[in-house]
Amino acid sequence: MTGEGYRDVLWHLLLAGVPRLAAICERLLCRYGIGVHTVAETLAMADQHGFGALRDACVEFMSDPYNYPRVRGTNGVTAIKGATIGAIFMVVVLSSMGMLAAEGTSCRERHCISECPSKCQEKADSSCETLKHGGSHGCSTNCFMGCQSSCESACKDNATLCPAGGIEGCNPVCRNTCRENCYSQKNPNYDPCMAVVFQGCKDDCEKDCKSGKV
Repeated sequence: MTGEGYRDVLWHLLLAGVPRLAAICERLLCRYGIGVHTVAETLAMADQHGFGALRDACVEFMSDPYNYPRVRGTNGVTAIKGATIGAIFMVVVLSSMGMLAAEGTSCRERHCISECPSKCQEKADSSCETLKHGGSHGCSTNCFMGCQSSCESACKDNATLCPAGGIEGCNPVCRNTCRENCYSQKNPNYDPCMAVVFQGCKDDCEKDCKSGKV
């Protein structure tokens, strides 16, 4: 499917009247459906049907002093006549002042920020992976000593907990038991690590979104 065909499909779904579907399509159009040859028609449609975030994204795009002259030179600019006087006025005035759109949070910025948590969760998981298993310092040693002592006592008392190999079987049994037990436990530093990495990443991510670096 061509870029234009993809945009047309999103337009139809946007106007279908299903709130959740419309929200998804509006977000996708904000991110992928705005270009020099499509922004005028998209602005007119968004303004006519009350899609504020998409309208603001179009205004932001057209208000760029670099984009505005190029948009005016396209055939699609006649479609902007379908927009309200307010939307047209905003584009012209902001462009003439060399500003980049209205002051509120743009559609693209909101979408960018909404993706920060998942990105930062992945970064935190990767950065703190080595602390996710193993338990506290000395877990294996302490576990083994306790297990070995209990196992040997059980064998001396002929208790049912004594392994098939008797006292000699205590060593391998306890090593396997403690390895599994400690592996299932998080290091005490795991949660603090996750919190610090996640928050630092999230702050940087949102900052980049607001500055337009992403």
